[in-house]
Amino acid sequence: HVDIGSARGLWCLDLAQRRPDWNVVGIEIRRVLAEAAQEDAKALGLDNLRFFACNANVNLEPMIEKAAPSGTRLNSVSLQFPDPWFKAKHHKRRTLQPPLVQTLSKRLEPGGWLL
Repeated sequence: HVDIGSARGLWCLDLAQRRPDWNVVGIEIRRVLAEAAQEDAKALGLDNLRFFACNANVNLEPMIEKAAPSGTRLNSVSLQFPDPWFKAKHHKRRTLQPPLVQTLSKRLEPGGWLL
């Protein structure tokens, strides 16, 4: 499972505890939050959870390519607060951009879910 915009990672921490058989990845653009969330995961002994400070639009596809064999699919993806920018001049800051949609459509397995 990949959680985009995970902030302090509370949703990921809960999911990783409830589903120890899943690998859970949290992506957060704000480094301080991703680092704090990773410390929380470490303190809870969650070996199935990692947080990364990066931009999902730029880094998600290369991360998947590097971490998993070619053709690997995601079972599920959650997108937290994807479009908080309502003014037209801020649309470029929206999380849900064409590169991310392309990556998700390529990598989400048939029958997988996007929340």
